[in-house]
Amino acid sequence: MTRRLVQRAGGRGQDLIEFALVLPLLLLLLTGIMEFALAVMAYNTVANAAREGARYGIV
Repeated sequence: MTRRLVQRAGGRGQDLIEFALVLPLLLLLLTGIMEFALAVMAYNTVANAAREGARYGIV
């Protein structure tokens, strides 16, 4: 049991380094998802404006 605790305590620095290496990738992925969502929202806004303009032109 003591051996497991000693090994786990030594792996703490490794956990921090792995997190520091993965964090930028996770942030990049999150930023990409947010940018894609904003692009879809802009597309939907333009499509809705075109639809409303055509509807207004017909009436």
